[in-house]
Amino acid sequence: MDSIGPEDFIIISTILLFIFISGLIIFIAIFQNRAINKQKNLEKILSEAIIKSQENERKNIGEELHEDIAPVLVSALINLNSLYNKPKGILESNVVNAIHDVELAINKLRSISHKLHPVAIENFGLLFGLSDFSNLINKTKNVNFTIQHNVGELNLNSFKQLIIYRIIQELTINAIKHGSAKNIQLNIKNDDIDLRINLSNDGKLFDAQAYSDGLKSADSLGLKIVQQKINLLNGSISFGFKLNTNFQEILIQIPLH
Repeated sequence: MDSIGPEDFIIISTILLFIFISGLIIFIAIFQNRAINKQKNLEKILSEAIIKSQENERKNIGEELHEDIAPVLVSALINLNSLYNKPKGILESNVVNAIHDVELAINKLRSISHKLHPVAIENFGLLFGLSDFSNLINKTKNVNFTIQHNVGELNLNSFKQLIIYRIIQELTINAIKHGSAKNIQLNIKNDDIDLRINLSNDGKLFDAQAYSDGLKSADSLGLKIVQQKINLLNGSISFGFKLNTNFQEILIQIPLH
């Protein structure tokens, strides 16, 4: 057997060194990938915990408003009505005004309580909650909000349905408040794979660039929260225009599994 010469030794050593370095690079890449995935999972867990905490706080405040303050206002309304039903007198005008104010306060209280924690979603699901939300908007007579869907039973727990509700709520309010939209159309479709949400409106232009700029702005907390919620659901958001109309579209896609 021929002995290994210096040149052969150098070649073998180079090959072994190459194999070692390649293995080290692969090991580092796998380790970094696992660390990144672990970080993403931790961020998602933290985001979910924060959102759940926020929703629980909203629920508590909403329940306190409804259970503690509303009965007092209702009692005041009953008392004022009893005064109003007595023979007309000098206080009639003041009583009428007071009744109107209390009725307005009760309606506003119900609206605030609903926005803080939409109980309809817990009890009846996302679509019922969105219908309730659209009714609140349409009552203002300033905006026409319509909903269409082909959705049967959603394969999503109540927490995820509440997150979707919050996303739609924030984007809708954004279109009205900042885009001066007068007509808003919500279309929801689903299959066994994805839930597809199409929110279109006739307001001022709000496209992918405006959304991206908003995420970078210190003043656009609402959009940052929207993106956080979309990330939590492993969803995506895109922008476009409705064919043959002046309506712009926001498209959100959320996997159901």
